[in-house]
Amino acid sequence: MANYICSTKTNDFRVTDLDAFRDLMDRCSSEDELEVWKTTKEDGSIKVGFGVYGTFNGLSNNGYDEDDEEYEEYDPDESLDRFIAELQPLIHPDDACILIDVGWEKLRYVGGNALVITNKDTYNINLQKQAIVKTGELLGNPKYDTEF
Repeated sequence: MANYICSTKTNDFRVTDLDAFRDLMDRCSSEDELEVWKTTKEDGSIKVGFGVYGTFNGLSNNGYDEDDEEYEEYDPDESLDRFIAELQPLIHPDDACILIDVGWEKLRYVGGNALVITNKDTYNINLQKQAIVKTGELLGNPKYDTEF
């Protein structure tokens, strides 16, 4: 059995509260060491981003404090949902965090996703699904489907 290997990275994006962003990222977990960065652009704006050689899990222990009853119950979906809920108010209204992950398991699975997070909404883009839809458009066959 092969292991799933992936990398995860965001774009550089603006936040409204740098300290709150750092605090949020300090409470996150990932498969490998999470790298968080801050860059100052030529126009003087400050942008942040993060990435990991592996899977980004979201908030550690779903973001619960050690005193909470649910602290030990780890749910990966809830952990990412809670991370998004805390990140959204920090994203600058004119910017977005685009979280991209690409991964593979030998040649049985190769895929990629992009999760777009604004301060008001989210949208998930699956590379395989989008490629199939676009292929159907190019072929004039909206029912086109294939297996990877």
